[in-house]
Amino acid sequence: GWQGGHWGTLTPFRKAVAQLPPPGPPLPAPGRVPTPAAGLPASATLEGLGLAVMPVSRRTGHVVDWGAGIRAAWDFGEEAAQQRLAKFVA
Repeated sequence: GWQGGHWGTLTPFRKAVAQLPPPGPPLPAPGRVPTPAAGLPASATLEGLGLAVMPVSRRTGHVVDWGAGIRAAWDFGEEAAQQRLAKFVA
C-alpha cells in the first residue's frame, strides 16, 4: 500500500526478511551444468511468439522502438546466454 509518499512494497518485505535467520553459506560451484538428455529445444523468435508488437505513436504515426537501447547494449540468444553462464560459474 501507499506508505510515506511511495508504494511500500519493499518495507514490508524487508521487515519480514529481518525476522528470518541469516542465510547459510553458499553452495560450492557446480563442476559443470549438464545438457538435458533430450538435447536443447529449438529456439523461437519473439516475432513467432507474437510478443514483440511495437506500439505506434499517435502523434507521429511512427513505430516506437522502445527496445532499441536494450538491444544495442545486450547480446541475445543461446550463444550469448551460454557465454554469460560460463563467466558466472567460472
